[in-house]
Amino acid sequence: MDRDFPPGSRPGSSPASSPGSSSFQLGPYEALECLGSGGFASVYRARDLRSGGFVALKVVPPGTDEESVRRLMREARAVSRLSHPNVVRVYECGVVPDGAYVAMELLEGRTLQDAIDDGPLPLPRALDIALRVLDGLSAAHESRIVHRDVKPGNIFLCRDAGGVEVPRLLDFGVSKMGSGLGTTSQQDRTLPGTAVGTPGYMAPEQYGSAYAADARADVYGMAATVYAMLTGRLPFEAATYESWLMKVKGERAPSLGAQAPHVPPEFARAIDRGLARDPDARWPTAADFSKALLAAAQATARRTGADSFVDVTAPAMLRSSLSATAEPRTPQTPKLLDPPEPVTVPRPPTTPLKPTPLNKEPVKKESAASSSSSKSGRSKKRRRRSGSGAWFFVGALVGAVLAAVGAGVAFWVRARAPRPPPPAPAPTQIEAPR
Repeated sequence: MDRDFPPGSRPGSSPASSPGSSSFQLGPYEALECLGSGGFASVYRARDLRSGGFVALKVVPPGTDEESVRRLMREARAVSRLSHPNVVRVYECGVVPDGAYVAMELLEGRTLQDAIDDGPLPLPRALDIALRVLDGLSAAHESRIVHRDVKPGNIFLCRDAGGVEVPRLLDFGVSKMGSGLGTTSQQDRTLPGTAVGTPGYMAPEQYGSAYAADARADVYGMAATVYAMLTGRLPFEAATYESWLMKVKGERAPSLGAQAPHVPPEFARAIDRGLARDPDARWPTAADFSKALLAAAQATARRTGADSFVDVTAPAMLRSSLSATAEPRTPQTPKLLDPPEPVTVPRPPTTPLKPTPLNKEPVKKESAASSSSSKSGRSKKRRRRSGSGAWFFVGALVGAVLAAVGAGVAFWVRARAPRPPPPAPAPTQIEAPR
């Protein structure tokens, strides 16, 4: 799939050589190494000849129809206005005689799909990733941008300067802009019968028409991503597009609770709703999905006798979500407990599936704005870059929760209960003067 696209077009000089060369110049950039290719674009590690810095450069070759280039540039400029710690940054775009380009932030790390290939993720990590990405999606939706291809392969895992894992949402190249939920302008419509997305993560309505996708399609994609994080597999599995279509549109997604019994039922219900076939039955927005996950955390904590809280550095959306679902409580000073001893949780059988994206774009392993490529292999060196701060604090439940959760997944923070008032001092006896 294509990767993100950016801001105002900046004309540049003609490239010194063609994109087929080992290195070439395109506008103010020198492309050095191909990181991956999609249907009609390739991503390169490139040097900015003005500043000497490095970027991920998406190159659209000459010969691409003008309407597609105009649309991508238009969407690129829209995405470039997003400033969010969980969305890859787009710097600029331009059109030159030998093609068009988009300059993006160069990231180092690996995709969420790579992490899932190693096995299902623990609930705390999966929840943290989900909430961060949903926050980025919410920002995109507020800007009337629908991603349409949310999946583990389009979520890149980086580390900030403090070593905290920061997921970044990539590949807005198939995004859709509209004037509101479920609406779009005539020029942004995709012809009916044209699917955009990746089987297994596409919402049912996307299989017939890319135009049908709205913010709720991204909710479906994120729910399927969380499902894959916790089980190591997709809700549906099939070998052909026709089989995908029949299953997704004709069958109800298997409940997460049946595939991952170690997941608390409150979370399973929230994710199952995100996978509803009917868009109207899903969570309406990414923000609503976040609220549901936070409410599930609170319900689980209450059921197991523990309290939970969100760190004060959490995004405002998450803090307000928590307060909206929380019961009135007396303010307390949270205290982090030491995590319990690790518990071995039997993992469900996994069959990692890497579906091939549709939309005529069989992508090699690439990270939209990453230096880890299918050509050069996965880099073992992890350069820590600044991202969002440690905003969502996920700790561990006390030992009693381990038994209640079943397989022993401990994932929260226990707030210290109100301290009892100190005992009244013993009365001092004073001897009366004689």
